[in-house]
Amino acid sequence: MRDGSTGDSCVFGGVTAPYQLRVADVDVELAPAGGGCLYRRRSRLGSFEAVVPGCGLVIRPAQPVYCPERLTGLAMIRLPRPLAVPPGSEAVFHATVGYDLLVSQPGGGIVDVAGVGGPCKYALYGPPSRGVLARYLPAALVEAPPPEKPWSRMLLEVVVRNEHRSGVMVSRIVYHASSAPIYYTCTGEVYGPRLSVRVTGPRQARVTVEEPRGLPEGAVQAVET
Repeated sequence: MRDGSTGDSCVFGGVTAPYQLRVADVDVELAPAGGGCLYRRRSRLGSFEAVVPGCGLVIRPAQPVYCPERLTGLAMIRLPRPLAVPPGSEAVFHATVGYDLLVSQPGGGIVDVAGVGGPCKYALYGPPSRGVLARYLPAALVEAPPPEKPWSRMLLEVVVRNEHRSGVMVSRIVYHASSAPIYYTCTGEVYGPRLSVRVTGPRQARVTVEEPRGLPEGAVQAVET
């Protein structure tokens, strides 16, 4: 049995019944039922059930672009307060945001998806006439990785470089989440990409998605199903 409420075995990966996981406000269970198994999920999105004939599933974190349905590949991080960056300087910080929990069959095919650690909301980035839709991710700034496991949010490292001649205020960061790397550990730590933000004007910035640094030994990259 793999039980996310204990530290005795792996939280994510291939699982078989009986299996239970609680992370943030999401409860997942895979239990024997008749000749197969019953998958149950309870979360802020409500409840969901499905019959799993083979009694095997793959449960892993994913970039937040799936919940409640895949509408965009972009994610918009909203900082809790604006970041003031003087001209020619650099700011480095860590933040946590929500992620999506993906439940799929071993051979492929998504069975269920749930948002973890934040609302499944979308926002328009840019002017109404030519803006883009992005997953809205309220962020919390952290000095160290969260101590609890499994983590209820994804950890990001952000580097902001101000190449503009004047100081700037950064409050939102938009990145291509659909192709961004995400890693997890057996105990339920979730690591997102390193985001490099080059600010070139008052409203102009280029965001580069990079591999995370300083991953713990045994961290596994989650591949898209």
